[in-house]
Amino acid sequence: MYIYSVKLTLSNPKTSIDFSAKKELLSSTFDAYNENSAFMANRKTLSNMKIAKNEIVIELTSQHRLTTVGRAMRSFTSLLMGQDDKDFSSAITASGALFTYTVLNEIAVDEQPQDLISKITDADLLKALIDYVCSNRETSSSLYKKKRDCIQEMKRLAVASGIISISENNNCGKAGDDNNKH
Repeated sequence: MYIYSVKLTLSNPKTSIDFSAKKELLSSTFDAYNENSAFMANRKTLSNMKIAKNEIVIELTSQHRLTTVGRAMRSFTSLLMGQDDKDFSSAITASGALFTYTVLNEIAVDEQPQDLISKITDADLLKALIDYVCSNRETSSSLYKKKRDCIQEMKRLAVASGIISISENNNCGKAGDDNNKH
């Protein structure tokens, strides 16, 4: 996984937008980008948006290394332009650009090594799952979707590994339980 810190400024030097006044619009576009990205081959997410008056700094996370962040930023810009905001519409350059972006930092994050994952105790995993299910209050729809997808994948693994069995009449039970009572 790769994390890029990216600074966005307006491409058109003749226009000025106070980004801090557009925080709600930018946040909703952020969420829309993350929701759309869930279906991409190389899933990318935007996070940690810091909005100042004349610039936006974001973190772009990608499953694979990017040769350029331009495509991801164009997708974000396209979603933003779909919001029909007159300030942003008037800031587009003759060449069709809205933002100039600068990559401030690139970090390669190794996936968690198997030996670290194996140190997670069953009790710690169960406690984390129970805490999540009992306090299911996410403010970001993309974070909620990510966690729900994780739960669905755990259910699939439980059935595939025989931890849970499902009968034809949709009764669930632990594997080997002939009564399928749960």
